[in-house]
Amino acid sequence: MERKSIGDVVVLWLWFLSLATITIQFSLSDGTSDVICSARERRALQRIKQGLVDQGNYLSSWTREASCSWKGIGCDNITRHVVKINLSREPMEGASLGGNISTSLLDLNHLQYLDLSWNSFEGLQIPEYLGSLTGLRYLNLSMQV
Repeated sequence: MERKSIGDVVVLWLWFLSLATITIQFSLSDGTSDVICSARERRALQRIKQGLVDQGNYLSSWTREASCSWKGIGCDNITRHVVKINLSREPMEGASLGGNISTSLLDLNHLQYLDLSWNSFEGLQIPEYLGSLTGLRYLNLSMQV
């Protein structure tokens, strides 16, 4: 059996990482696609929006049928499930979001990423039900203004 050199192993490993990166990039929508999530997930997102105070009209795109193209929403292009909500606001971006963090998040069973940082949820307790989002891999509730 022929021994592989370290160079061959490194090249093979880099090829594998490149392939994995390309696969991930093509499987996730970042709010710019016409992918439509399930009606159940779209209704959940609409209920989440209803609970928010959006004085800066940040969520104005949350009206179209293609919910995966809504600002801050990311979907898996293959399964069409909502996997990402990024409603983070930079300090100089204008009016931040406020209101309530809706329990409708629980209807997004495939949610992996939730960022609500730099918003105005002051005075709210971190909802206990966020612990029920078992697929969540990233949560950011920092810098509530």
